[in-house]
Amino acid sequence: MDEVNYWRTRRWSRRTVLRSTGLTGAGLAAAALLGCGSDDDGGDPTAAATTASSGTAASTEAVSAVKKGGRIQLLQNGDPPTFDQHGSSTTYTNYVTSLAYNQLVKNDPAVGEENPEAILPDLATEWEVSPDGQQYTFHLVQNAKYHDGTPFVAADAKASLERQKDPPETLVNPPRGAQIQWIGSIDTPDDYTLVINANRPVSTLSVLPIMAQGWMANYSKKDIDAGFDFRTQVNGTGPYRFVSYQNGAKVVYDKNPDYFVADRPHLDGVDIFIVPDAASRDANFQGGKIDVYAPGFESLNTIQQALGDKVETMPTNGYGFSVLNYGAREPWTDLRVRQAVAMAHNRQAAIDTVVFGDGRLGGYMSGGAYWSLSDAELQELPGYEPFTDSLIGEARKLLDAAGVPAQLEGTILTRLGSENLSLFTQDQLKKLGINVALDVQETATAYDNLTKRNFDLAPWGHAYAVDDPDAVFSEFYITGAPRNYSEVDAPEVDDLFLKQSMEQDPETRRELVKDLQRLAVPLHGKTMMYWSNGRETKWKRVQDYVAHTSTYNNRRWQDTWLDV
Repeated sequence: MDEVNYWRTRRWSRRTVLRSTGLTGAGLAAAALLGCGSDDDGGDPTAAATTASSGTAASTEAVSAVKKGGRIQLLQNGDPPTFDQHGSSTTYTNYVTSLAYNQLVKNDPAVGEENPEAILPDLATEWEVSPDGQQYTFHLVQNAKYHDGTPFVAADAKASLERQKDPPETLVNPPRGAQIQWIGSIDTPDDYTLVINANRPVSTLSVLPIMAQGWMANYSKKDIDAGFDFRTQVNGTGPYRFVSYQNGAKVVYDKNPDYFVADRPHLDGVDIFIVPDAASRDANFQGGKIDVYAPGFESLNTIQQALGDKVETMPTNGYGFSVLNYGAREPWTDLRVRQAVAMAHNRQAAIDTVVFGDGRLGGYMSGGAYWSLSDAELQELPGYEPFTDSLIGEARKLLDAAGVPAQLEGTILTRLGSENLSLFTQDQLKKLGINVALDVQETATAYDNLTKRNFDLAPWGHAYAVDDPDAVFSEFYITGAPRNYSEVDAPEVDDLFLKQSMEQDPETRRELVKDLQRLAVPLHGKTMMYWSNGRETKWKRVQDYVAHTSTYNNRRWQDTWLDV
């Protein structure tokens, strides 16, 4: 997709306010135009946004059609290992907590493709960027309260960023902490002004998307200072208040009657059921007990045939990717071993068998998207050659040179529910005389062992919230990154990462990011298997809900309503 350039029409000024929140009906439809206009139209997205929110008569008519009340019924595959957004990277946490929190800015819920043109105010009403791009001033709402009644002020936003950047001992490797290490200091000249000062130049095209991720929850400074247990408790400013959690069964939220956004939320509450069994998930959705669902590709046709035009399926490219992580222990620390293992994997076979053909190739940035290497560029890199049987002999030579015996035993850390990916890797490694047994663990335990680097091999489904090189590389691939589970240390990668991060010209930066991948991908900190396509299917009674490329960014449900 080299012809796609969504930076081309972007306009950044010192005062940037794209538009207000609270679109429904006609307003929501107009907002969607922001994400699907011609790449060559040369239009000003700020002007388009103003138009989208100014159709008073149409918007008034649409709002009058909204039906209040009811509870939306959702599900996810497993229990949340924690409720602490700052310390988690699994959707099992994000899905059941995002409806309780707000960010400074947010991704437009009506635009399914995340990009810097679709950033909206949230707890910040507007913001200013200094001419040198090293100071960001956010002006904050003055009527937001935490669910315990404490007013939201600038000190809370500051404490929330600092908790991730310089975490306490109780918060181990916060995944987004590495993304904000460019923050030098934060000032709060008054209760409703937050000033972030960068300690180095940073691309303005990265800052707001990073801040807009659904993970960047604003916690109360009072809670942070008091040692509030964010792992088991929830206290946010969001549209829904936490009511209860029953392990293995259900998470319950009720409407926040004091929400700072006028006339939101529309629903009385949200119920999220824990359903590990895929057949049960399919049956619950088909039976009308669940309103929105992300079915597996193998289930999609059955669901659509059974329900017909009663439901709508919304496909996305997805920011999910499946990889092989290597343990930071011998022999997996040897690049020759990692490259040999990569050469043994038939990636197209993985797509065909594990996700039934519903995937795509790619490097460290989303396959087929703006920053990605082309398939041809990727296949030039060591370990990513198109698979042929002759590669097995070449891979075995690398293992011999590394002193790996003809038969090697090990284990595969396997998250419950992801057995198919591990079984595929187990099968591929047999070609090399590597025999690994699956060690299947419940999600919380598996994540704990992954984070502690306590594994030999870990096939895993990862995802990120924003397709931005600063966010992705600082979280996964530079030295010391919290999700650099193989602990690859490559100064040349770190240096080029900083160079692209400081580059202000979009096209120059894009080429630097491609060079960055050419350096980093062959080191096999993670061996890429495939990128996942996404989809969500909803009953048509669900209104004003749009599936996003990143599932982490549209889980607040404040604008959604039920036409029943």
